[in-house]
Amino acid sequence: MSISIEAAMDEFVAIYEDKDAHKTARSYRAALAKFCQVLELNHIPLSSPIGELNFDLVEDFIALLHERDETTDESKMTVATEKAYLTAFRRFVAFVSAKDYSNVNVVRVQENIRLLQRSEGRRLPDVDIDGVKEFLGYVENHVIDLEDPDKAMRDRRDRALIFFLAHGGFRIEEACGLTRKNLNMVAKQARFIGKKDKEAIVRITEKAFVYLKEYLASRQKLDRATGRELKHLPLFARHDRAVGKRIEPISTVTGWKIVEDWLGRAKKAGYLKNLYSPITPHTLRHYFVTMVYLATGDLKIAQELARHDSTATTERYTHLIAPHLDRAHKLTFQELEG
Repeated sequence: MSISIEAAMDEFVAIYEDKDAHKTARSYRAALAKFCQVLELNHIPLSSPIGELNFDLVEDFIALLHERDETTDESKMTVATEKAYLTAFRRFVAFVSAKDYSNVNVVRVQENIRLLQRSEGRRLPDVDIDGVKEFLGYVENHVIDLEDPDKAMRDRRDRALIFFLAHGGFRIEEACGLTRKNLNMVAKQARFIGKKDKEAIVRITEKAFVYLKEYLASRQKLDRATGRELKHLPLFARHDRAVGKRIEPISTVTGWKIVEDWLGRAKKAGYLKNLYSPITPHTLRHYFVTMVYLATGDLKIAQELARHDSTATTERYTHLIAPHLDRAHKLTFQELEG
């Protein structure tokens, strides 16, 4: 059985639209629209049977993705976008094969993509250690306004969240997804299912736990009013008019906004005048890994506490923290400069 190229593309994208994965659907449609430019250049109408399509055109597709701007001689497309488009194309080819719409050699197409696609260069983590320390100092020393109980509760929540990120190395989506049953208050640990469906255990500092306990104590009345068991309630809850007295977890977007809001407060108070890189929830995780490596000098320990799959990921931090290189550079140029 074979259908037209256009119909196959529509059916493929519809799979993700039906799953309410609209962002993915838009991305895949954009990728296939780009591939349609290759078809047009080769005078292949979209009404042609998908079974007759030569999928070796993937080479032309990749060449199109590599097209450079004539004035700047730079690629018109980022490596990340190219990667996303080729992921979409691979999945489209697998879909066509699975539906028996074509006898396409899936392995051949995937191998062509592997050989021809660009690879993204390694990037070092962007973290201003002194800036983060100054930011945490502001958050820690901020005086809670007890005359406004609602605002006081939000500020306590925010302070606990920020220190969980900086002292525990949580990813923001992990912290926002925690419930009270994930916490072992005695061992000062959180146990949960993290990235790639792996069970994780995160150690938490005494300071972060103190701030958490202060927040949860201010929330007691609301928690009891829900009638639910405490263990099922979110650790970090929304406290806005839309939820009223309900206890619902904050979203990752809210988590980002909390850090952004406190960053704005710190700057308004005269802090962070020399900050050279942004502070975000992910920056706080970078800070955590950096501080562990600085304290231990042990790459394996830093990797395990950060829950990185590979030491290669953690190793990026060693390029930022290399006292022996700093000393060698200083010694060399002290001598050269007299």
